[in-house]
Amino acid sequence: MYHTLERMYNISYFAFQWLGVAVFFLYLSSLILYVPPITSVSHNTTNMVKSFKKGSYSDFTIDLDVDFTPSFNWNTKMIFVWVKASFTNKNVPYNTATVWDTMIRKKEKAHLHLTNERIEYPLVSSYNSLLGKEVELTVEWMVVPWSGATTVEHGNSTKFVLPTEFSK
Repeated sequence: MYHTLERMYNISYFAFQWLGVAVFFLYLSSLILYVPPITSVSHNTTNMVKSFKKGSYSDFTIDLDVDFTPSFNWNTKMIFVWVKASFTNKNVPYNTATVWDTMIRKKEKAHLHLTNERIEYPLVSSYNSLLGKEVELTVEWMVVPWSGATTVEHGNSTKFVLPTEFSK
């Protein structure tokens, strides 16, 4: 009637079908259990430096307070966090750059409380176009799951104005 290979095929098909259903419901449970963190970012001190012929760069410090502890569940592989700076000038209507970033791989290290943290990547602009510009800092993060879609989310933002003259 049935050969051994046919029986093995039917059993494995049935098992993988229900395994797929189970994985789908596990993924849905991770979406339901996700709790977005409350973020806080602020700006402290700023240095404007003339670095090359007609260019300048800005180096500043930030305060950051984010608790990702409730966001970790069985499906969270890591959370990538960054602070984005946005500004406008006459040459390019909308500039955005990452000024600080980190990866959180463990739930024990998921609470970020940074004070006077120097940015990793300074804002650089040609033709001294950073002088007196309004900069908006925004906290963003990407939740990288073990299974499922990667999501990018945005936290709060703050604005400040860069100095109108060079400090160095």
